[in-house]
Amino acid sequence: MIMNDKLRHLHIPRILYAAVFFIAVALYFGVFHRFHLLYTEGMQLFLFSRDYFTETVLHPGGLADYASRFLIQFYRAPAVGGMIIALLLVLLQEGVYKIASNLVKGNVSVPLSFVPSVFYWILLCNPNYTLAGLLALVAMVWIAYIYTCIREEPLCAVYVFFSLPAAWLLFGGAFPAAFLIILLAELKMPRKKIRHTFPAIAGGLVLTVGLLLFTDLQRTPSAVFYGADYYRFSDYPHWVFISLWAAFPLILLAMMSLKKGTRIWNVLLTVLLTGATAWGLMTQWRGDKEKELAYLFAARRMDWQRVLSMSQKNLPNSLLALNMFNLALAVTDQAGDLMFSVPQTTSGALVLPEDMDMIFSSEIWFNLGMINESKRYAYESMMAVPDKQKSSLFLMRLAESELIAGNYKVARKYLNVLMKAPFYRKWAGRRLALCGNEKAIEAHPVYGLLRSRQPNCNIKISAAAFSESLQNIFADKPNNPVAVNYCLMDRMLQKDIPGFCDIYALRSLPVPRHYQEVLLLACHMGGTDPATLSIPLDQNLQKNLERFVSETNISNPDRIEALFGQTFWYYAYFIQ
Repeated sequence: MIMNDKLRHLHIPRILYAAVFFIAVALYFGVFHRFHLLYTEGMQLFLFSRDYFTETVLHPGGLADYASRFLIQFYRAPAVGGMIIALLLVLLQEGVYKIASNLVKGNVSVPLSFVPSVFYWILLCNPNYTLAGLLALVAMVWIAYIYTCIREEPLCAVYVFFSLPAAWLLFGGAFPAAFLIILLAELKMPRKKIRHTFPAIAGGLVLTVGLLLFTDLQRTPSAVFYGADYYRFSDYPHWVFISLWAAFPLILLAMMSLKKGTRIWNVLLTVLLTGATAWGLMTQWRGDKEKELAYLFAARRMDWQRVLSMSQKNLPNSLLALNMFNLALAVTDQAGDLMFSVPQTTSGALVLPEDMDMIFSSEIWFNLGMINESKRYAYESMMAVPDKQKSSLFLMRLAESELIAGNYKVARKYLNVLMKAPFYRKWAGRRLALCGNEKAIEAHPVYGLLRSRQPNCNIKISAAAFSESLQNIFADKPNNPVAVNYCLMDRMLQKDIPGFCDIYALRSLPVPRHYQEVLLLACHMGGTDPATLSIPLDQNLQKNLERFVSETNISNPDRIEALFGQTFWYYAYFIQ
């Protein structure tokens, strides 16, 4: 009975800590960071093939890369991705706790065992830090834990001599963390006065350094040392990783020093760690980017109503989000009613230059029917992926573009690659069935429509000269509804009222509100009676225009914005 009470006292608080931590991490990434997980998954393509396995694994740290990419493919379900990250962080914490428990008798501080996990949780908020780094660190901690479980000194010596170089070969440059923990363990564990393990530790380190010096001399020293891709760019933040690895012995010493009478300390440390975690997550929170990615993935699914509902709930927070909102208006033919329901800008509202964006802009060209331009954007974006991986997002777009353009041989090449990806096999199989089947493509609700929007002849288009590009598209294909809507939107954003009137043609009644606002303002500026137009205009809007003109003479801008902020008139007069 006494033993059962003691076990319950030891394990229940630790299990409770781990459970709360797991739930917090899973919710954070699976709910609040879900579009970052989808983006991370989209920037890689895990293939179930022998060539992919050997290409990935056969270099130092390759196992960490392969395992991380295998796990990242499950980010397609963000809730599962959040649980994967949470599980790895809990495994890291549990390994640290078990090492400290093996080194001293009695209880050790549970809250301090979460410090490395919290640190990496905050790091993973930045998508440039990869899951491979976390996997490698978990492996290092458990390699060191196994060492603390071995009591026979000769076996310890053999284990440490081979485990350090094996750790580098399999998991990359995180091996100093294992080395430092093992060194601390050797100093703390009771052994004979003459120790044979120290020479073994030194020998393992020398062997590892020797492998480092004579491996792949064509790569940079940094790339050889890390091996695995702990960071997406080649310019590693070395101080971050070195600080994290060096912190393990200090954390373990602190845990062991608080082994007795720690209840008050544990409460205090829990509060401090919780506050530090909240502060760290707030400093790394990328809410604006998360919203942008939400717009991107809704646009990729062609869920235009979702795009519009997001913009009505929370106004587009950047030009990229505004680009997707305006794309949704152009595709759904609602620009005339909703365009100025959100703040518009005089430049960059429809598309951004190539040096500022290619991922979002690819969606715009794709839906305009400029398939080759969308394909070029996708290809160049994939070539620019920092860790040189294939990208499922871009490879899917390349396959679709070739399918629409009728280049079936090239489309099959891309689709056959996707067939090797477990989560894309079904998608690729359905499109392989379309290859060469002209009737099926023409009847397809998306591909047939986009094929009909393709230009009849070669035309000059570029994001830098988007207005001229739209004119060229419209001249080549006047019946392209998305191009027509974009031309009208562009004329309004350029405040080119005569240009708008030249291309506007009545397509349905009633005339959309913003289009009426432009036509009424044209009449006001030209001294024309709206009643003489062949297009019926709302008399209430005519009265609103008269009120707007009078308010501009007597009211302050804030009042005018409150009354007319969602009209073309306000944009034309007050937005510079």
